[in-house]
Amino acid sequence: MKFFGMKTVEHKLSINAAIPDEIKEATTTVKQEFLHKVIKQFLSAFVINENVYKTQRENVSALDKWEICQRSQTLTADGKYPCRYPGCESSYVYDGASRRRHEMSHNLQEPILVSAHEEEEDEHEMHDDIYNYHCSLMNMALLLRNFNDATREGDGSTKYALESLYQLFQFHALLTPREAERLTWNRSVNNRGGAGNNVPCDLDLEHDNHLYKEMCRGLGANLTCSSITRISNAFFACKEVIKKLDSEINIKSTSGEHMH
Repeated sequence: MKFFGMKTVEHKLSINAAIPDEIKEATTTVKQEFLHKVIKQFLSAFVINENVYKTQRENVSALDKWEICQRSQTLTADGKYPCRYPGCESSYVYDGASRRRHEMSHNLQEPILVSAHEEEEDEHEMHDDIYNYHCSLMNMALLLRNFNDATREGDGSTKYALESLYQLFQFHALLTPREAERLTWNRSVNNRGGAGNNVPCDLDLEHDNHLYKEMCRGLGANLTCSSITRISNAFFACKEVIKKLDSEINIKSTSGEHMH
């Protein structure tokens, strides 16, 4: 409403609403350009926080410079990593914590990233939490829409970073505390007992699908819709019976892991 100059939902639009007559009679392309111009004004005013994006660009630039320095490091004659403090002759086999700890003793600082939330604010300034929430929601929605557009454009590269980002959004913002806890700890199942024997829930489901198909194939030509329904209803009970029977007669299933 603020963008269109409205005080309440009953008021008429006073700004950013008038469509020029030449636009009404123009071609579809010109109308689209006008619409994109108005949308850009709206996004710039209420969605895109230029200070946040400026900080993010500075962080990315600092990371790029740091990665270039990391890749272009000069090793000693015996292939070790030297201390980067001028005049220090210490060297290390690995570019790890020991080297960084030694360099920090010289007050050699690595690039410090600036948090987008570390902004000085007036303690007495009033904030509209509902307004800020919806602006942030539109910002994140457009970011997610931009990621998903990779599918439409035929971008075949992997998107593990996107999946990680979406999971962080779910855990820290989108889900309730109860759902976030379930998301964190309800992604694997342990059917064998003991430490280190968990498998992903989707892999366990694939194992159940494989056993279910074997039961259906066992009927051969006698397979009907009613028999499929009967197998589905009794699947987990049959699975438990098979498991106990194999345990009693000491039959161990072979592992499906690839051995090298």
